[in-house]
Amino acid sequence: MRLEEFDVRKKISKGAFGDVYLAKHNGQYYALKAIDKDNIYRKNMLNEIVAEKDILSQLSAPFVVQMTYCFQSTNLIYFAMEYCCGGDLQGLLKGVQYFEEPEAVYYITQIAVGLRFLHERGIIHRDLKPANILLTANGTVKLSDFGLAAKSTQYRRRKVFGTPGQVRSFKQRLILRGVLPEKTPALIGKTRTQHAGGDGPPIPLEMGSSDEEADSKDPFSEDNMIVSKEGTPKTPVSAGRRSTGDNMSSTTPSRHMRRLSSATKVDMCEYTPSKMVGSPNYMSPELVQDHKVCSMSDCWSLGAVLFEFCLGLPPFYSDTVDEVFDKVKKGDVDWEEASEFLSEQMKNLLQKLLQLTPNDRLSAGEILQHPVINEYFGERSTLEETIQKVKDAEPPVTPELDDPEDLLYFQ
Repeated sequence: MRLEEFDVRKKISKGAFGDVYLAKHNGQYYALKAIDKDNIYRKNMLNEIVAEKDILSQLSAPFVVQMTYCFQSTNLIYFAMEYCCGGDLQGLLKGVQYFEEPEAVYYITQIAVGLRFLHERGIIHRDLKPANILLTANGTVKLSDFGLAAKSTQYRRRKVFGTPGQVRSFKQRLILRGVLPEKTPALIGKTRTQHAGGDGPPIPLEMGSSDEEADSKDPFSEDNMIVSKEGTPKTPVSAGRRSTGDNMSSTTPSRHMRRLSSATKVDMCEYTPSKMVGSPNYMSPELVQDHKVCSMSDCWSLGAVLFEFCLGLPPFYSDTVDEVFDKVKKGDVDWEEASEFLSEQMKNLLQKLLQLTPNDRLSAGEILQHPVINEYFGERSTLEETIQKVKDAEPPVTPELDDPEDLLYFQ
């Protein structure tokens, strides 16, 4: 796989390590993430990029964005991701200011399903927030951006992440090929042919092999051109009962902007050492205080996201980061004020997620059996039944685009 095989159309967004582009390959649209190797080395983020590749290359889960291809050139590493044409929920929230309870439940149920799949595989997202929840063409959502994801210490040796030898090989090859020419000013565009091929074929990334194969061959060798999971092409155009494209605003909403399975709990509360990563308004107390995370840290973040869905701002919103952290450490939520805008069941769910002690929080599976979820999706005995109920439900919003390459929903 090479960059020349993609028809790069438009830039979608700019990130800390590179840019994301709308690209077309074999008639299907992708979000092509171009990661600058120079930035990786300068910011000492090689382990994070390896972990992101490692997780995405073998992860297939409902309501989680998929990576289809991964390859590299001399200067850049490319992730070809599933394209979600509706932008992210942060942009949607800016337009509608808050979600009604049925809308919040619709979105939070999908996020909880996605988190349950991640946690069962030992993956902790660590950066759950509305900006990392994407809206698809049919109105469902997908968790995205695994650049800060961590692997639980209880699951670190599982095959899904590749063998330590594979990871070391990838690191060594990146380092060996890291003596870069003078930096090209543009990642993609007129200069793309200069860096698309490098000195030889791109180093492919293996997308799943048997344990025996993993021990006997190098998945990143020059003679293995790897293609990841092929998906059915989806044209990112659909219609729905409400569109927010015309009224999206960049202004910050004022506080509380409102009008007056029998799932088994996955025991993943063993702490994983962490850097201070994430977004302050959604960080868990254990991350803020001890720089440690576990699967229940994601459930805290989910509670903060749900609170923002319902009231317009995160529960610990403040003028400075230090003030936010002080509130997070104390679990300082003004429940009396919030109760004015929440049903009793929704308040109960939020309180069970925003618990200072991780083991006291609901797991992702337990969230799906909470009464506020059952009220809208009914009693469900299996995870598959929950997924089907969500797919059968009418989404609050579906993107309305006249042109599949219209970036109306991206800021």
